[in-house]
Amino acid sequence: MRTGVFLFGGVEFPDASAGPPAPTDRRYSSKEVWRATEQIIDAGVVCDRLGFDSFWLTEHHFQYEGYEVI
Repeated sequence: MRTGVFLFGGVEFPDASAGPPAPTDRRYSSKEVWRATEQIIDAGVVCDRLGFDSFWLTEHHFQYEGYEVI
């Protein structure tokens, strides 16, 4: 059996909740977006070392930066 990882990646935000602020009101710096990218790459490396057969990322079109940015 082949086993893979399917990851929904994005920036971390401390104010995550069902209420405000709205996703479209959030703004992230280049540094925060790059850190999220590094964490995704690190996760892929760990999955490879653990022997997973594949590493997938979600793909979103026309999403405003707020929930996921990479």
